[in-house]
Amino acid sequence: MNPSEEEWRPIPEWEGIYQVSNQGRVRSLDRIVLVGNTHRKLPSRPRKFTVLPKGYRQIQLHIGGTVKALLVHRLVLTVFHGPPPPGLEACHINGDTSDNRIENLMWDTHAANISDAVRAGKHVGSAVRCPQGHDLDAGNTYLSAAGSRSCKKCRRRVSRESYERRKGSPSPPPRKCAGCDTPIPWPVRGRPRKWCSANCQQRTERAALMLVGPA
Repeated sequence: MNPSEEEWRPIPEWEGIYQVSNQGRVRSLDRIVLVGNTHRKLPSRPRKFTVLPKGYRQIQLHIGGTVKALLVHRLVLTVFHGPPPPGLEACHINGDTSDNRIENLMWDTHAANISDAVRAGKHVGSAVRCPQGHDLDAGNTYLSAAGSRSCKKCRRRVSRESYERRKGSPSPPPRKCAGCDTPIPWPVRGRPRKWCSANCQQRTERAALMLVGPA
């Protein structure tokens, strides 16, 4: 990218503090802020992005005690092409959600946005690889009852890690029966038992009724 071709514009409501470029970058400007009882000069610097699960870039802007999170592709479009017309949303033309250059962005319909994702292989129904890079072929694709697709290798990894965490964690002390104080081991799944057996429960409840007496 030629730096001379990069155009910077102020971000609305953040003029004099932040700018966004037509290449999808965000920077802060030189400014003086009050820290305690002294004024401090902050130099201009590029802002770091947060990568969301679907690859979208998010930026956090700070002023005073206010923090606002903005999607970078929507920010670039708003600054260089104006706010979205009613019913339209921000679309990546090539389907790459990390490519926030203005020439790769446009306001379009939701249907067009889905079509771009399908064409780029990024839509959940057309993806050929999971986010971890595993092939979503017939042998490695799990199809849920609702029709969603997921990676079998990733599902097995998550299940194995969950098992290892449970196996490695210390077991809590056993509960005691409410009737005879016999230790009751914790179940593998489900709610823990209150009584060691049905007979113990019946004996305890009958003894309680005898102490209370007839109504």
